[in-house]
Amino acid sequence: MSKIAIEKGQHRVVVENIGTANADCVAALSKALQTKPEAIATCLYQAPRVLFDNLSEKIANEVASLLRNLGLAAQSSDQSSSLTPGTPDYDVCLQIQDYQSVLSLILEVSRFLGIPPESAKKLVMHSPSILLGQVSCATAEAIAERFSPLGAVVNKNKTRDSHYLVLIKGKGTKAELDKLLKQSQIQLDYEHDHVNWIQGGYGRCGYAQAQQLWKIFQPLSDKVLIVAENFVLVDVVCESVTDVSEFKNVASMLSMPDSVFVKLCKQPKFLLKKSATLSEVHSIVAAGRRSVKCITILPQLLQSFDVRIGETSLSDEILQSLSIIIDKPTEEVKKHLYGGGAREGMVCRSLNYNQANWLRVKLKEYQISAKITAVA
Repeated sequence: MSKIAIEKGQHRVVVENIGTANADCVAALSKALQTKPEAIATCLYQAPRVLFDNLSEKIANEVASLLRNLGLAAQSSDQSSSLTPGTPDYDVCLQIQDYQSVLSLILEVSRFLGIPPESAKKLVMHSPSILLGQVSCATAEAIAERFSPLGAVVNKNKTRDSHYLVLIKGKGTKAELDKLLKQSQIQLDYEHDHVNWIQGGYGRCGYAQAQQLWKIFQPLSDKVLIVAENFVLVDVVCESVTDVSEFKNVASMLSMPDSVFVKLCKQPKFLLKKSATLSEVHSIVAAGRRSVKCITILPQLLQSFDVRIGETSLSDEILQSLSIIIDKPTEEVKKHLYGGGAREGMVCRSLNYNQANWLRVKLKEYQISAKITAVA
């Protein structure tokens, strides 16, 4: 883009949202306007914002058209019209729903953020997958519209109004956290339902406290997670239905088919709800706590999964696909799969939630069955 000649007037150009623009749009505008990339990024990701003002109507229309060609949602308007600027209130998280579209989703994230595909894959595979932070509501909604056709749900979290969960990854970490917290004098909520229900729950806090805790817990970053409640997805596991009539209410709430209901009533332990939000958990626990022996809430981001494959050997083409999914070289994948011996068969071990489900869907494309098992 060449530098734009400015003709004075009473019109402006407003970026309404990021639209379908990619990261290279920031670099192009920064060069054309001789402005720091950070300032351009703030304008685009915290839209609506005024990018140009004091232009003639003709120039404003031309500039808005150029911006739309870059993928931005931009309009020219009279400077006397009202405008409420966007504010950096939201974080944005991706949740994969269609694992058949994962590769397309990864490539789109790569283009959108201007990062290598390998980095985009790691971001998309992570749970929760935080795409951007400190963006406006208009940006969050534009991102949702962009990624929805690619089989992803985009959740937005208004940071300053949110609560955050402190989750412990490994055993023996609680004492270390207690010591660090005592030194910092930060008070957490230890009694909230979300903390008591969730396996690995340690405490709950607001945004300001979370900002402090990220710094305090940095030495234990491999053992502790601080996550916005809105971004936490859990699996709800139940043990032994003790009251069939009460459990029927739970089944109705979850729109459970009668055949599934009858089957679950006979099982000693079963997965009741996969990928539930914490607000859904409230309803499930309230309705189900009197109908089953025990309810366990397992955060997906703390779980590890094994995938048992219903074949004794795989073609090179399939092995290459698995290599991409589990992020290992093909030769290492072979050792990983065949190392357990004939008795165990082929098992991909210690995958995260997204890797396990992507692998299952990919194997189904080759008409190969796969069973996912959560590892305690």
